[in-house]
Amino acid sequence: MLKNTLTAARKMQRDEKGSVAIMFGLSVIALCVATGMAFDVGRAFASKSKVSAAVDAATLAAAKGIRLDGLTDDEAIAKAKLVFEENMRRGAGSWTNVQDVRVTIDRATSRVTVVADTFVNTTLAQLTGITKIGAPGAATALFESRDIEVGVQLDMTGSMCSPCTKLEDLKVATKDLVNILIPSSPTAQKVRVGFAPFSAGVNPGSYLADVNGNRASSRNCVYERISSANEATDNAPIGSDAYKIREDITPPPGRSVQNCPSSQIIPLTSDRDLLKTAVDGFTATGSTAGQLGASWAWNLVSPKWKSIWPSDSAPVEYGTVNTDKVVILMTDGVYNTINGVNWGDNSAQATTASDLSVQLCTNMKAQGITVYTVGFDLASISNASARTRATDTLKACAGKTGHPNPEQFFYPADDGDTLRAAFVKIATDIMKLRLTN
Repeated sequence: MLKNTLTAARKMQRDEKGSVAIMFGLSVIALCVATGMAFDVGRAFASKSKVSAAVDAATLAAAKGIRLDGLTDDEAIAKAKLVFEENMRRGAGSWTNVQDVRVTIDRATSRVTVVADTFVNTTLAQLTGITKIGAPGAATALFESRDIEVGVQLDMTGSMCSPCTKLEDLKVATKDLVNILIPSSPTAQKVRVGFAPFSAGVNPGSYLADVNGNRASSRNCVYERISSANEATDNAPIGSDAYKIREDITPPPGRSVQNCPSSQIIPLTSDRDLLKTAVDGFTATGSTAGQLGASWAWNLVSPKWKSIWPSDSAPVEYGTVNTDKVVILMTDGVYNTINGVNWGDNSAQATTASDLSVQLCTNMKAQGITVYTVGFDLASISNASARTRATDTLKACAGKTGHPNPEQFFYPADDGDTLRAAFVKIATDIMKLRLTN
């Protein structure tokens, strides 16, 4: 019997099945905890992203409400919290617990700050004693109460209908610009936008006699100034500074003076419906007198033109406190047309047109005007040197006096989506609404 007892004891000493089971059980627990932690951390990251987006939206909504709608502090705070709540209703917001949302408005520094204290309850990670993971968010937006005048050069040349989807893309992008710049309801701030459609010439509409020296013309078109000496200025169209009409130009043999677009000049206005209706009527024809488009975009915001434009469209003086003057130059081609005549992309006249445009931009910027430029589908310009000149012209035009990186104001747009994104970015930048963190 003693022998049997010793044999049984030796077997029990060698039997490791129980310890294996214990080790396996512990491993399963550790694996579950690790999996749970990964799951909970993943939810926390998703929550953090959701909260950050909601905080950004809430901050910008409050800043925009103050800037555009004249909201009081209490109204802006309520607006921010409402937008935050709306943005947290879907996705990761369903498992995010919001403890507090604090909105701070500092009008002295034009800042709105939103801070959200949020957390996510854990699941399996509770086995480690971790019951929740924080997922806070914070953002600050700047707003400034400033009046704005924007003159927009818009390319109505024939290439904008090659294919015509380009013109349709421009219409969508321009409406986006108008919707952002001009609020849907009246505010204490004055935001006005004017259009300068161009091709080989400019159609001044009912202002024809006012800008051409009160002369009758067979076309409702104007071209360069009568005197080239002041071509790069914003002088009022008086005397030799008036603009030429078709009867002033004798084209060389084999060439003709082209018509201007049917789309007319629109002086500064806060009537967004008027501007958007004008956009719907855009048509494309003719070649590219970009220097003329730049000149007229400047005329729209120049105080020297007060006597030309209606009183509601009269620009304020340069240097007026709390007023921004902006010019946007949009084109899809090479500046190749002077006095209504297309001289070709690589002609001496094309170089002159580009140089004049750059000089116009330099003079605008010297008056405190910020110049944005948009090159649409420039890659389609077949000639490499002409394509480079078109790009360089827009880059040289872009910027504002004293800015260290003027090319930041140049936007290349390869297609409709990037054109629309460029116009939205420019409009948002003009409105001075931006997140600071």
